[in-house]
Amino acid sequence: LKVLELFRTLRRQAAQAGGRVVTLLGNHEALNLEGDFRYVNEAELQSTGRETWSEMFDPEAGAIGAELRGHEAAVVAGGGGRPP
Repeated sequence: LKVLELFRTLRRQAAQAGGRVVTLLGNHEALNLEGDFRYVNEAELQSTGRETWSEMFDPEAGAIGAELRGHEAAVVAGGGGRPP
């Protein structure tokens, strides 16, 4: 959860500077969206005050699930590191 906040901050900062941060959907995030939570940190769940991970990662209703659903699965970058 802390890394997601870091990427939110980086995206805002990049946008303010005229750039862009592209966050990719990783394999563990994809597993979470499918309801597979075997790689999550239970102590981190407790820190959120939520009962279950599925509350947060539900792709339709959960805040994190909705955010992750908007992440790219792959990116092709053009010359000079700029997206085509």
